[in-house]
Amino acid sequence: MSVPLVLLIDALDECKDRTRGSGSGPGFDVMEERSEIEIVIDLLSRMKELRVGRGFMGVRVFLTSRPELSISHTFHIMSPGSYRRIDLQDMDPKTIKNDISMFLRREFENIPGARSLKLAGR
Repeated sequence: MSVPLVLLIDALDECKDRTRGSGSGPGFDVMEERSEIEIVIDLLSRMKELRVGRGFMGVRVFLTSRPELSISHTFHIMSPGSYRRIDLQDMDPKTIKNDISMFLRREFENIPGARSLKLAGR
């Protein structure tokens, strides 16, 4: 069993986004004006089709963004079930705080000499 490829894209909404004609060729199946962010999202959605040998490659894409209208619209036109949306503002603040705290503790433990420091909350 192969290990899935994990791709993380943070702050997609902060990318410069120019509109361009989509042209033709791999990844472009519509002849209309599309933004570069729309093209990126479309290509990422097609990653599930990647093949390795005789089987499909397991790919997980984690994408973070503010809820920009153009980005939300691009996801709404995708096939249902091809993505899962999680809105942080709808989550329990305790869960978010605990996840961030756990992440920071692990990261600080990897800093040379940090193990001797006392972290708050421990």
